[in-house]
Amino acid sequence: MDAVVREKLSLHGFGDLAWRLFLNGQRRNIFDRALNTFGINPDAALVDELVATYRAHPPSISLANDAIECLNALRHHCSLALITDGPPASQENKIRALGLQQWIPFTILTGNWGSAFSKPHPRAFVMAQQQSGTSPEHCWYVGDNPLKDFASPQQLGWRTVRIKREGGLYTHLDNVRCPDYQFDNLHPLTSIVSQA
Repeated sequence: MDAVVREKLSLHGFGDLAWRLFLNGQRRNIFDRALNTFGINPDAALVDELVATYRAHPPSISLANDAIECLNALRHHCSLALITDGPPASQENKIRALGLQQWIPFTILTGNWGSAFSKPHPRAFVMAQQQSGTSPEHCWYVGDNPLKDFASPQQLGWRTVRIKREGGLYTHLDNVRCPDYQFDNLHPLTSIVSQA
């Protein structure tokens, strides 16, 4: 994306500024806001191009060590599935970049159905349960966003776990929807799932 902005507008540091806006809580019109900061009033075509570039790029991301250890352990105890919202192309790029397919055989991209089916809509959770052939009391959902991650699985009778990492995007959200368990990393998850 930086390359597109440099080529078209001769701006440097656009990506860093957009990321800072995101970390400061901006979740809408980040590209417009970043360009405004540079004194540019962007047209819709430029913003559309930046959004498409962002969604198509292969991200440089990696799993935390506790996530790798947890996935390695849990795949021997249970059937794993992934439910993720957002544009399918960008979510697929994240899944590939993280190598999640080596642990998680079943992935549900709610974006393929349209935003009306994003979490907390129950459709993906019902599908994951049906795919696993598991009864609700043996299903677990692990998430970090209490605004959308826990309502549907709890209504279906699943157990829920919130990972509330220091510096996480949703760490500031409290008293929204209480999960059954809450940890600051994934290490405890292996033992509670294997003992359930």
